[in-house]
Amino acid sequence: MRQLKRKSVLLAKQLHSKLQRKTHKTHFIHQNLPYFSQWESRELVEKIITKQIKPQDDPRWQKSGAIDSEEYALWSWSCCGMACLKTILAHKDNEVIPVITLGKQCLKYGGYKLPLENSPGLYYKPFTRFIKEKYGLDGKAVSTLTLFEIKQTLSDGGYVMASVTPEIRFPENVPKMHGGHLVLLFGYDDRKRVVYLHNPSGFKDSQEKVEVSYEQFKRFFDNKGIIISG
Repeated sequence: MRQLKRKSVLLAKQLHSKLQRKTHKTHFIHQNLPYFSQWESRELVEKIITKQIKPQDDPRWQKSGAIDSEEYALWSWSCCGMACLKTILAHKDNEVIPVITLGKQCLKYGGYKLPLENSPGLYYKPFTRFIKEKYGLDGKAVSTLTLFEIKQTLSDGGYVMASVTPEIRFPENVPKMHGGHLVLLFGYDDRKRVVYLHNPSGFKDSQEKVEVSYEQFKRFFDNKGIIISG
């Protein structure tokens, strides 16, 4: 019995060691990854969020897939996940699909609930079914996501849509809330101890290829997200 137990412990240690060797590259980053904001005019994001202008005033709203500017205004606040998906599809398949077109497709699978203004946002499990059936992407909703798992997914060529507070656009600050927003993680570097992300609602200097330290990221991350295989 002791010998069997000792053998089981040894096998467990060997498996753990293999996993670490497989998944813990010192760094990885997806190359040539495009950036898409959840609003069509990325330069207007700060003015929209700070209510200096309305989303309806975005001159590029027609590119979103909305039928009119009012529908655009309603959907745009909920499209962080669709902006992440738009980026992944453009990177993998060179296919650029408007964010609200994606949102309406996802709605049919239960990924959103109407009315949008009373909805908590994207429902992860229906979203993973949507991307599998519609676009052939293998996704998994994770409620206890760790930095190690994030790096594992990225090392294998995948992507991570991480749940964070929108306040991550100011990574040096201390957040006042948890969750509520999705960003796309596409790289990391253990030597510099940073992750690389696209923020669909970032302001001018916090939108594309943002470098955030592990310590800063953990402050804003609520350990939930969607991992998508490469």
